[in-house]
Amino acid sequence: MKSIVYIVLVSLVVLSCNQANNNDDTVNTNQTQENSSAETVKEIVWQSGLEIKFQKAFAEKCIEIPREEWMEEDPEPFCASTSLKAMVVRLNNQQVANKINAQIVKTMTGGANGGSNRIQSLKGYVNAIKSIESIEDGLGNEEQSCEMIDSTNRLLSIQIIGDYMAYGAAHPSGSIKCLNFDLETGNKITVEEILIDGYKRKIAPIVKRKLFKEYGSEGWEFKLTLNISMHKSGISFEYNQYEIGPYAMGAPSIFIKWNEIQDLLKKNPYINFDKYIK
Repeated sequence: MKSIVYIVLVSLVVLSCNQANNNDDTVNTNQTQENSSAETVKEIVWQSGLEIKFQKAFAEKCIEIPREEWMEEDPEPFCASTSLKAMVVRLNNQQVANKINAQIVKTMTGGANGGSNRIQSLKGYVNAIKSIESIEDGLGNEEQSCEMIDSTNRLLSIQIIGDYMAYGAAHPSGSIKCLNFDLETGNKITVEEILIDGYKRKIAPIVKRKLFKEYGSEGWEFKLTLNISMHKSGISFEYNQYEIGPYAMGAPSIFIKWNEIQDLLKKNPYINFDKYIK
């Protein structure tokens, strides 16, 4: 009988020890998970909290067109219009976001008719068309819209695309304005901040060679444009109509990958070239 009691007691002790060990393993596992989470947090880079929305503004004014001798009948009224679709940036730091938004609106409106805030500035710009009284004031249909090109944790690259069709014109005219922003400061990023000194002399032949390859070599008066968009994987040179050729030549866009100009790259906080060069 004593032997049986002894065996039972030993068994209970062993079982208790195993449970204690199991509990210790559970605690250690939780601690390991907590430590792993802490290391992950340390590795997370600064985040901008970037969100993008759009603000639209539109106005038009219809004008009676006087009949001219060559016209067989009275012409229909012409409705001149202005339409804007502005990008609205939201960030964790709203002051920085406001700075970026103000620069976008200023670029779209030329700083004219600026109000005390973004909405007033946009409305002031489009409503200017309502002051038109006659065909002599200049009639046309204008559209501008923002387009996001790319972004990193510190970079936002956008383009403002514009189209204008003047009354009586044979064809519309277009424009592309590139803006690259630092999402931490709200400042514009220049090419000199990502490429080494003297980059123009070295990169111009590359852009020219690609231009001729993609669009043909005839009819261009080549020069290097500073109207550029920054991408995670490369840089695009955006030419406007008439900038290096006649209207019929269009508005060429030349994209160069970072691995094509590795010797021109400069360490910067906006693009981690090592991450995107393949």
